Amino acid sequence: MAPLSRTLSAVEGRLVSVALRDGSRLDECNLVSRARNRTGTLWLFVDGEDFFVRADDVIDIWETVPS
Repeated sequence: MAPLSRTLSAVEGRLVSVALRDGSRLDECNLVSRARNRTGTLWLFVDGEDFFVRADDVIDIWETVPS
């Protein structure tokens, strides 16, 4: 499995699904920006709203195909 930072770079700007440490998932969201520098958060666009997730809370992320 590739390191999360490499995976994030590969899917930045694309439609993704995200599995979180608490067992929840965010499906079919846009990864606007991966965690950079001190922020430590991913910027996602989910159902028409901006959503920020701590990179430490992400256990997996993968590119999805729109339904």
